[in-house]
Amino acid sequence: MDLPSKDELPESVFENYEEIPIDETPSELKWVFPAMYKISQTEGELYWRVGFDGSTDDLVTEHGYSTTSTGKAGKWQIDRLKLYTNNLHKVIVTKALQDAKKRYNDKILEGYSDEAGNVMDLPRSQLAKKYPLPGQTGVNPLKPIHFKRGIAVQAKLNGVRARVWKINNEIKVYSREFHEYPWLTIIREEVKILFDYLPRDFKSPKGEPVGLDGELYNHDYTLNVITSIVRTGKTKHDLNDKLQYHIFDLILLETDFETRFKILTDAYLKATAIHKLPHIVLVGYN
Repeated sequence: MDLPSKDELPESVFENYEEIPIDETPSELKWVFPAMYKISQTEGELYWRVGFDGSTDDLVTEHGYSTTSTGKAGKWQIDRLKLYTNNLHKVIVTKALQDAKKRYNDKILEGYSDEAGNVMDLPRSQLAKKYPLPGQTGVNPLKPIHFKRGIAVQAKLNGVRARVWKINNEIKVYSREFHEYPWLTIIREEVKILFDYLPRDFKSPKGEPVGLDGELYNHDYTLNVITSIVRTGKTKHDLNDKLQYHIFDLILLETDFETRFKILTDAYLKATAIHKLPHIVLVGYN
C-alpha cells in the first residue's frame, strides 16, 4: 500500500504556529503541541493536535485521519473553543496551557503516541478479592503452595483510591477508572520529589511507566468528607491541603511485591532524609 505524500496531506491550520514541548512555555502568540497519532481499528492512522491562537483566544484542535485504511490521504476537522480568564487563571495563556495539557494527556491515555512513537499505556487497577482459606468451601480457595513464601499484610484505609504517575514532568493523580483528580497541590509537589528518588528512566519490563498506588486519606475525617474534598473540582475545598497520600505499592508490572516495596522504601527513605514530606505516608506491611 502506497502512503500519501506530504503534498497530498491536508494543509494544517498550525502551519505558522510555534511548536513547543508540552512542558515548556510559549514565546509566541500562536503555539501548538507536537502532533499525536494512533492506528485505528480499521488500520488507518488517526491524527490529533492541539494549540492556541492568542489573537482570538481560541483553543484549537485539529484531528482526523492522516492516512485512511486504503492508504489515501485523510481529512482533518478543526474545532475552536473560546477561552476566558477566571479566578484561578487571570492570564489567558495559563488557562490555555492547562486545558491543552489536559487534552494532550487524555490522548495519551487513549493510546495516542507522539511523532517519535512514544506511547504511554497505563496499567489498570487491581481490586481486592476474597479467597477461601485452604479447607474452606468457595470459589478458587487458596492452597498451601500460596503460603510457601509467606503473606504480606497491610492496613486497610477507608480513603479514596489514587494512582499517580509522572507524565511529561507533571504529576497526574487518577482514580481507578482514570478520572483525574483536581487540586491536591501539596501532595503533587511532594510526590514529584519522591519520583526524583526512584531509579531514573525506570519502567516495567514491557515499557509501562512506573506509578504509585495508594489512598487519599486523613484519619480525622470520615470517608464521606474525604470523598467530598477529592471530588470538589470547580473550587478548591477548604480541607484539600489536609489530605495525605498513603502509598501502599509501586505500580511495576511483572515484579514481585518484595522487590517493588524495596524499591519504593529505598526511594522514600532517601527522599525523606533530605526533604520534609508530611503529606506522604508509606504504608508498611507485616
